[in-house]
Amino acid sequence: MATKAETRKQDEIETRGRLADLIAAEAPHNRVELIGLLQSQEGLKLEEKNGLTVARMAGIEAEAHGGEMQAIVNWGNKARRWLRTAL
Repeated sequence: MATKAETRKQDEIETRGRLADLIAAEAPHNRVELIGLLQSQEGLKLEEKNGLTVARMAGIEAEAHGGEMQAIVNWGNKARRWLRTAL
């Protein structure tokens, strides 16, 4: 039987992997819809801070100088890097 920490880690792996795959698939085609979906269903928070756009979701934060979509793409890249270390 898995401990709470193991279950939480597995949930993080599944959620972050799913979101990174969604971003990779949809970012080139459906930017407005993707941002709306991530904000309404996945808890994406976007913020302007010191000339950077910051994207926060599922415990990961990423920044970009290139606006909201670039911050989301950077979030997906950061999530994939995290996944490589978690597996």
